[in-house]
Parts: sequence; structure tokens; C-alpha cells
Amino acid sequence: MRQLTGELRLLQGEEAARHLFGVAAGLESVVVGEPEIAGQVRRALNQAESTGAASPMLQRVFSDALQTRRSVRTRTGLGAALRVNGTSGVRVLASEAGQMDFAPGNAREREVLALMVEGLSNNQIADRLVLSVSTVKFHVSSILSKLGVESRVAAVTLAIQRHLVT
Repeated sequence: MRQLTGELRLLQGEEAARHLFGVAAGLESVVVGEPEIAGQVRRALNQAESTGAASPMLQRVFSDALQTRRSVRTRTGLGAALRVNGTSGVRVLASEAGQMDFAPGNAREREVLALMVEGLSNNQIADRLVLSVSTVKFHVSSILSKLGVESRVAAVTLAIQRHLVT
């Protein structure tokens, strides 16, 4: 448990609900749109219900989060390539993304890059965006790869030069 101490944060109220909606929609996954996340969210609710820990309010929030997930997937096509191509599709998408210019990158990566420009550490970015440190590290690595650089300093310099952040 001590190994997880730096990775865990207690979220309450609106902050917890906001995080649940992002997770349920697949926006907080290492692979954005990962379809397994919805099942994990449903299982978490089922476990809370079976132990008597799910209040009517909690059940409603989970239900709304899962409904929002369906709406996000329907309106945006998020995860469609993953459904068709499975794991190999993830590799293809990742390889194509690495060849794209960073400017049209996903919104979460733009947020992470903007916070890197502000000089925030991975832990500070995780706190600000309500993500795990490992997820932030994944985004930083992806940003470095897309920009074709090997360090945070180089990424920040390039972001400023190319006006990738405001």
C-alpha cells in the first residue's frame, strides 16, 4: 500500500463526479476511448450496490456518467477504430498519430503541454487535471514523441516557438 501513496487522491463531491464522467466516457484512459472502461465503471457500481455502499445519489451519478459515455461515443465516434481493429488498431492509430503535426493533437495533451510550459511537474499536472501521475507520464511521453523531441525542455521550447499553447 505504501507504494501507492503518491498515486492515490481522495476526490469528493463535484470533483469526484467530474472525474467519474471523464473516466466513464473513456477520456481519462491511457488509450482514449478504451471500451473496457465502461465495464469497469459498471462493476464498481455493482460492487458498491452489493455492499450497501451505493446511495440513490451515487447510483444516479453513475447512471448519468454511463449515459453520457454512450452519448460521447455516438456523437464523436470515440473508440470506433478500437472496436473494429482491437489492439492492432491501437498500434496503427498510435503510429499514425506520431506522424501527425502536434497542433491538432487531443485536448488532454494540449492541456498537459500548456501546464508543462507553465513549469509544472508531473505530480502538479496530475493534481491540476485530476489524473494519475502515470497517466500524465504517458501524455508527456506521447507529446515528446509527436513533437520529435527527447526532453521536456525541448518540448516546451518548441511549443512556445510554434505557438502550440496560448
